[in-house]
Amino acid sequence: MDKQKRTTIDEFSAYLQSAVRNTTINYMNDKSKIKEHEITLEEDLENVEGRGIEWNEMMEAHDIFSGKIDPEKLFAQVTDNKLLHILKSFSALHIKVLCLRILYEKTFDEIGMAIGISGKKAENTYYNVIKKIRRELGEGKDAGKRI
Repeated sequence: MDKQKRTTIDEFSAYLQSAVRNTTINYMNDKSKIKEHEITLEEDLENVEGRGIEWNEMMEAHDIFSGKIDPEKLFAQVTDNKLLHILKSFSALHIKVLCLRILYEKTFDEIGMAIGISGKKAENTYYNVIKKIRRELGEGKDAGKRI
């Protein structure tokens, strides 16, 4: 009986050792997986700073596509009273096209999508507005002609 008891104890000890070893291995594997996915504070700050710019661009795009184009930003940058008077005489469509092209640096296709016209119409509108401004200011080859 003593030999059988000893064999049982040895088997139980071997079982416990295997269980402890396997538990330790599993714990270490899980911990290393967690460390693989951890990032340093510096990396996290870089990500946040990069996302801040993305967030601003996303909010700007949202404002544009929801129709919140602020022509006052354009008017605030104009220092010449004559030019300001000319700009304020244009229709809302003309002002939107100018704002999107000059302030927001959008392509004509993006402008068209934002205000519901074709990209070609946005391009033509932009260049017609520029031509009218030059004409009113007396600059360029169309100087002196009336609209």
